Amino acid sequence: MIERQASQRPEMPREHFDVLIVGAGLSGIGAACHLQASCPRPALLAAFG
Repeated sequence: MIERQASQRPEMPREHFDVLIVGAGLSGIGAACHLQASCPRPALLAAFG
């Protein structure tokens, strides 16, 4: 595996999000469902790992 130093990492675009839901348990899914109903244009970022 090749290791990179922090200075060698590619620049990622910066975005602003008003809400961050961490976890997909019952509370996280419920919060996402309520936000989807009340937010006209939600942005979704899913990270798995």
